[in-house]
Amino acid sequence: MTEQTSEPWRPLSDRAAGIPADLDLHEGVPPWLKDPLRMWLQRLLKSETVRGRLFARFQHVEFDDGMWGMGYLETVSLLPENILLDWIDATLHISASQDEVGAHQYHARAELSA
Repeated sequence: MTEQTSEPWRPLSDRAAGIPADLDLHEGVPPWLKDPLRMWLQRLLKSETVRGRLFARFQHVEFDDGMWGMGYLETVSLLPENILLDWIDATLHISASQDEVGAHQYHARAELSA
């Protein structure tokens, strides 16, 4: 059984050597997070609702590239770092508001069926 602690996770080798957790903040997007963040954003943009709201928010017009509506995958891969962070921030906001709407609809349906 694993003991729960409030300390941040550290690699086993760091814990054994007594090396403290790296709690430094990094400016922008660290190199080791660029690809995972782009993949995360691409996955969320598969939702036409999220994609439509994000593109409307940034007045982004997706061009018809013959990729059957998949041009956003290339768009995300080409975003400059500062714009990538803006899109991630907006997507988190959009997703949170969708979760709230979904929870409200779930509770409303539950009340009607009770």
